Amino acid sequence: MMVSFLNKVLIKKVVGVHIHTTDAEESFAAITLKLYKNKVEIADESRFETISQLLKSLKKSTPLFISVTGSKIINKVVDDNETHYLDSILFGKSPDDFYISEYVEDSIRMISLTRKALLNDYINKFQESGHSILGFFVGPFSLEKIKPLIGFNGSLSTPYGVYRFGKGLHSEAPLKMVEKTHIGEDVIGTESIFAFSGLINHLNPENIQSNFEHLNASNKEETVYKKAFNFFGAILLVGFLILLTTSYFLQSFYANKSAEIQYEVTLKNQEMGQIAILKQDLNYKKNIIIRSAYLKNENLMKVTIYEFDKKNNFIKRIEAESADITYLNWKLRNAKVIDKDGK
Repeated sequence: MMVSFLNKVLIKKVVGVHIHTTDAEESFAAITLKLYKNKVEIADESRFETISQLLKSLKKSTPLFISVTGSKIINKVVDDNETHYLDSILFGKSPDDFYISEYVEDSIRMISLTRKALLNDYINKFQESGHSILGFFVGPFSLEKIKPLIGFNGSLSTPYGVYRFGKGLHSEAPLKMVEKTHIGEDVIGTESIFAFSGLINHLNPENIQSNFEHLNASNKEETVYKKAFNFFGAILLVGFLILLTTSYFLQSFYANKSAEIQYEVTLKNQEMGQIAILKQDLNYKKNIIIRSAYLKNENLMKVTIYEFDKKNNFIKRIEAESADITYLNWKLRNAKVIDKDGK
């Protein structure tokens, strides 16, 4: 359930890869499909001569579905009611040594199989290059699923041979080469037709049977969870970077504010210090003024001066008051004459 949900939510684009292999050569085709809720859209298609060219063109973030055809694939059509049909195809060889795909329709069983070593070699190259694989399909019978889309007329000419519906792919050269064919309202190159049909069978596996369903399910699960890990990991990374950036700006902001506050506190302390000094100076001067006025008004010290002439005859008596001897002369100059008779 979770895999199905994540698959629908996270996988919006897939690449169908077609490998056509013979004793003489091999060729590769790729088609990119965008997946929507009720439809698919062909985004790109191309063909390659070597697997290295194919690997360079593929994005590692986009999962793959592989279809394989060619002379190294054994194809057989039997009646659906027939039993032990694999024995007649494998001639006593173990089915465990083969990948076997079967398409069942209208009481006909279309079987394709190939040795596991052949397909595993290709799968390993994709995985070693960092690509995720959703699954794979063996043989040409995936075209049966899209028969209504291409306008069934008995056969379809492709660069890989002539495909006869219900019978399989035949290697004879087509009488007339068809480079493009209609798929519903879209047009697709026949070189990409098996890559496309393989993907359609993956998206709609009805009528498909295989002995590697568990492997496809495992590959799909691994791909989906890897996609989910990358997706949510990216979200967490972005969230962490946003948090880190916000923290940095907040730290810088509060550091600047702290510096401003400390500077203001320093200025305030300096001002308070200056005010304290001014207050001390003011108090000091106030004390001097108060002390001087107090001493002046309270007559704490009185000075009496008697003035005589040279013959020692009394002339006058002077009384003066002073708080400081330094002011004595001033006081004397401003002294009040009490009397002139010595009284």
